[in-house]
Amino acid sequence: MFRATDLHTGRELALKRVHLSEDAVRNTRCTELFHQEFRTLVQLAHPHVVAVYDFGIDESGAYYTMELIEGADLHTLAPVPWAEACGLMRDVWSALSLLHARRLLHRDISPRNLRRNDQGQVKLIDFGGMAPMGPCRTIVGTPPVVAPEALLQQSLDARADLFAIGATFTTYSPADTRTQRAPSSSYLVPGRAARYRPQNSRQGFRPSSIAWC
Repeated sequence: MFRATDLHTGRELALKRVHLSEDAVRNTRCTELFHQEFRTLVQLAHPHVVAVYDFGIDESGAYYTMELIEGADLHTLAPVPWAEACGLMRDVWSALSLLHARRLLHRDISPRNLRRNDQGQVKLIDFGGMAPMGPCRTIVGTPPVVAPEALLQQSLDARADLFAIGATFTTYSPADTRTQRAPSSSYLVPGRAARYRPQNSRQGFRPSSIAWC
């Protein structure tokens, strides 16, 4: 992610690029997915979703521009009083309601992906892990706020994002005078608790790929 300036308007922007490798086939696929991410965000115009502007490809690869949010993320703001946290949660859920109505999941609701702007509103950012509801073979997210069903590679629906919201705000909002920690996902590691193994697997939890973002 880069800070950029629109030379035509002088507007300050954020610029996101796709990471390229030496594998041409992989680069083509990554560019296609990146462009799909941009097109989806264009259709998700919402006060609490980061706005995107332009897509392009240059000698360094594909990129798109989006609004630059100057405010702090939830990780920086923590601990957040519960009264304020409830308002921020409403902003996030309002944005996710739009995604879920289209059968999409954000999959990486985390403190660093919730940024508050100068008006005190939360903007949901970083949609690189977005995917349709249903079976998913790749684990994406920020531990320890990933839903158990995502770690176990079960079919996902809106409850996976809802779990992440609850875990995020439980972690970064104070209870009494202390900041609580979200429950660790370590209990899902093989050997810790056999009862969490998928029913269709005799070898326990064996993810095909993990992409911690």
